[in-house]
Amino acid sequence: MDQTSRSNSTPTSEAPNNRWKTYTFWILIAASVGLIVVSPFNSTVAKIKQVGPWVGGGLVVSEFLFVLGLLLLAWSAGIHLGPNPMKWKSHTKMLLSTLDRTPLFWVGLVVNTIGALGTGLILGVGVVAGLPWQSWGLLAIPVADIAVTISLRSIIFNGVRSR
Repeated sequence: MDQTSRSNSTPTSEAPNNRWKTYTFWILIAASVGLIVVSPFNSTVAKIKQVGPWVGGGLVVSEFLFVLGLLLLAWSAGIHLGPNPMKWKSHTKMLLSTLDRTPLFWVGLVVNTIGALGTGLILGVGVVAGLPWQSWGLLAIPVADIAVTISLRSIIFNGVRSR
């Protein structure tokens, strides 16, 4: 084996960095859940009951928009998602990669994006409104969801526009 092939096979320094990000994320989540236990239980339950209906209703609406957008994307690309709606969400990346330029694709992409962003925003507001401040580290989950949604959709928007 020559020197060139050895240098190409060495691991990059990005893997440990990603590992620390993952560990930090899960430590933050665990600490936030743990701190919920220390907060007054009765007031936490009362807050959750107060915000629960609108958070639940908002999640139903945003997930409906996400799936509706997914169906429009599949229809515009001529792809059949299959009979099981529980597996439709797993086709999201494949459908977004079709980069169709039809108006139906754009409508589906916008509706899907609104649904995806809505889920993260509703969860974030629900955490702030329904849980004690000690548990606000749980905001890392909706923030990560929104960040992934924006980054993935911006790649798609730019890819479709450049075609």
